[in-house]
Amino acid sequence: MWILSNWKGRGNMRRKKISFVRLKQEKLCIKGLEELEAKPISSPYDIKDLMMPFFKDLDREMMLVLGLDTKNKPTVISVISIGTLNQATVSTREIFKTLLLANSIRFIIIHNHPSGDTTPSENDLKFTRKIKEVGELMEVYLLDSIIYGDDLRSLRANDWR
Repeated sequence: MWILSNWKGRGNMRRKKISFVRLKQEKLCIKGLEELEAKPISSPYDIKDLMMPFFKDLDREMMLVLGLDTKNKPTVISVISIGTLNQATVSTREIFKTLLLANSIRFIIIHNHPSGDTTPSENDLKFTRKIKEVGELMEVYLLDSIIYGDDLRSLRANDWR
C-alpha cells in the first residue's frame, strides 16, 4: 500500500511504501470434533477424547483452556501456552480474554506433563487457586484443572483446596 507523507513538515510530499502483517489463527481439524462439541461436559473423562489430538506425543508442556456455556457445552478450545519440557508460562489475562470473547461462563484448564506423571506440582496448585479466584471475581467459573499424562488427573477431584 502506498501513502503520501509530509516529509519534515515542509509540505514536501513523498510516497512511502508501508507493509502490513496479517496474523491468521488456524483452526485444527479434529475428526469427530463437532460430535464431541455438541455434548455437555459432565466429568473430566468426557474431555479425554477431545484433548487427545492436542496432547498426543508432545515433548513439552502445553496449556489449553476449554470454555463452556451455561449447559457445559464447549464454546472455545484455545492453546494458551506452549512451554518447555517441565513448565509453561501462562498469562492469566490471555485465559480470560479468550473466555470472555467466546461468551463462556465456565471453563476448564488442561495442561500436560510430558513425563506422564500427573502428580501436580506446587506451582500447578498455586496457579489453579489463582485462576479460580480471578474467575470468581469475573463471574467466569473454573470447573476443573486437569493434568494430562499417562492418565488424566482432575485437581478438583483429587487436590482441590
